[in-house]
Amino acid sequence: MSLEFATLTVKAVNLMKIPQKKKDQNLLDYTGKISDNFRRCYSIDQRKEKGQFFTNKKVAAFMASLVDIDSNELKVLDPGAGTGILSAAVCDRVIRESKNKLKLTIDCYELDSYVIPCLKQVLSTCKDSLQEFGHEMDFNIYESNFVLENANYDKCVEKTKYDIVISNPPYYKLSKDSTEALAVEHYKLNPPNIYSLFMFFAAKMLRKEGKMVFIVPRSFCSGLYYKKVRKWLVKNLHFEKIHLFESRKDIFDDNEVLQENIIFKAIKKYPEELGTIVSSSYNKDFNNYTSIEARFSDIVFSNNGDSYIRIPTSERDLKIIRMVDKWEEYLKDLDLEISTGPVVDFRTKQNLKTEIDNESVPLLWMHNLQGFKVRWPSPKNGKEQAIKNSDETNSILVPIRNYVLLKRFTSKEQKHRLDPSIFLKEDFQRFDKIGFENHLNYIYKKVGELSDFEAYGLAAILKNTISDTYFRTLNGNTQVNASEIRNLPFPSITKIKEIGQKIKEQNAVNESEINNIIRQVLGVNEEIII
Repeated sequence: MSLEFATLTVKAVNLMKIPQKKKDQNLLDYTGKISDNFRRCYSIDQRKEKGQFFTNKKVAAFMASLVDIDSNELKVLDPGAGTGILSAAVCDRVIRESKNKLKLTIDCYELDSYVIPCLKQVLSTCKDSLQEFGHEMDFNIYESNFVLENANYDKCVEKTKYDIVISNPPYYKLSKDSTEALAVEHYKLNPPNIYSLFMFFAAKMLRKEGKMVFIVPRSFCSGLYYKKVRKWLVKNLHFEKIHLFESRKDIFDDNEVLQENIIFKAIKKYPEELGTIVSSSYNKDFNNYTSIEARFSDIVFSNNGDSYIRIPTSERDLKIIRMVDKWEEYLKDLDLEISTGPVVDFRTKQNLKTEIDNESVPLLWMHNLQGFKVRWPSPKNGKEQAIKNSDETNSILVPIRNYVLLKRFTSKEQKHRLDPSIFLKEDFQRFDKIGFENHLNYIYKKVGELSDFEAYGLAAILKNTISDTYFRTLNGNTQVNASEIRNLPFPSITKIKEIGQKIKEQNAVNESEINNIIRQVLGVNEEIII
């Protein structure tokens, strides 16, 4: 963005006239109008730089509906407040529903100096409106970085504790040498994104049994880089409510945001006996709304010293989770390992070849995985079909053996998130090595090699809707990481071999035939496999 354009945008914000609340307007509609005006004056590029994506009115109302207001006094924290739409939504609820005369204190953090006048106007209007209905309200606006301001919160002699934290935190990546990452280094969290630190410090600043309501990307629920933050959150919070948006867009008023988002309500204690309400809708209009009640063990899954937050959205999901949780084998128990394809095309461009010759071996990409089989050669988009077999490439080639290959990326709309194919050495026996491009994962035996039956059985288990559904409750991304497959439960190797043997002997090729075999071997009800 040019300096001239940025200057014009800033002038537009400064000249923006903040309207007064109309008599027939509620606080949420009023703040929504101010947000809309601000968005028109303040470019999306500038807001992206600060991770500033305003909360939609319907989303704000839903989040406010999760706040408990049945008390005489509430101390609320709104970090990353923006125009104050979440605080306004809470105040609307107090006016509309509170049976008590409430004393409300709202502390807001907002670093963007251009939005501060809007925030002040909104909170002042909230205060006036609450007073009209007999309530009291005080507010404080801290024009500072929420994370840096509270980086040493544990060392504070007098700690402010809140009853409620409600937030749509900023969203942008943090480098290891960023100011925020360095400021919280003593917590050893290695935070990949600023929003994870907002959750962490918000939870710390809650009083015992205080509650927090956040809208955030789903990525923290299972991502490897969020492991330390997630482990702390799961240990110190109980997730009372989780709402999942199926659409990766149309959640914020800025449609440039493309990611899977959730709203959660959590309480600062860890009562394992309590359940979690899990709901879902298509988008911010809350169309196709569904809701189920899950057990604690359905939501929080622990393995290998890590904890994950699962999000089942149907009774079928719950049945699958409870069934697969009884499978006791993991790849390591089966003496198997998974690795990512070592061929990174741009790093070894000089060794890639359009066609195979005597000095090269096949190179497999994601497009070579077609159904249950590996198809090679299969030209697509000018991708090279081979890689030179030499001392230079020796470290990035693997020996010809039986493998189960998995695409590392799938589209959101694709039927199966887990999309495996079987690589059989008999199909490539004239070669001694093979190249797997970096967008593939490959499963192999640590010692020896996979039998044909094991390869067929493993691929069938991964391809089946049981494992696929289970994986989707763990992972909202379209990326399939090796670390997540390592934490996926499997049936016993005996059952895997039996499934593989039946598939091969019966030449079962379509999904219906494979499903029937899995039903027979594992004793699974027909309603679970669809």
